[in-house]
Amino acid sequence: MHSSLLVSYRGASVMIDCGLDWLGKFERLHPDAIVLTHAHPDHAWGLKKGALCPVYASQKTWRGLEHCKIEDRQLIKERVPNKICGITFEAFAVEHSILAPAVGYRVSAGRASDERKLTAKLRAMATEPGLEARIAYDGMDLILR
Repeated sequence: MHSSLLVSYRGASVMIDCGLDWLGKFERLHPDAIVLTHAHPDHAWGLKKGALCPVYASQKTWRGLEHCKIEDRQLIKERVPNKICGITFEAFAVEHSILAPAVGYRVSAGRASDERKLTAKLRAMATEPGLEARIAYDGMDLILR
């Protein structure tokens, strides 16, 4: 399957990216919302036939998805925290493609104690090959390589 991540918090779930091989399949996950990083086929074309939930993306990403039949299109602005299903997503520009400009997301939810538990789990996971967890002074970054 192409890149995708399901983030859940207090009974709500948000899917990050929905590549072409999710076409006709992602619905069984019943996401409450979908957030897109960019308009490449392996990240967004699973939505060609639409979605039953709101879909969030940057203006540049929406320009690349005019062919998708998404009714509930929500705009995400860079460096502005967006609360989606109780989870905060803050978009920031990343270098990826000239043709399909991309954003990454800082994702947060819950109280500081919840974040400390998550930090401990991420540090433990960082010992696994191919996964790095970097704890920043003002929050947390999860980098998948």
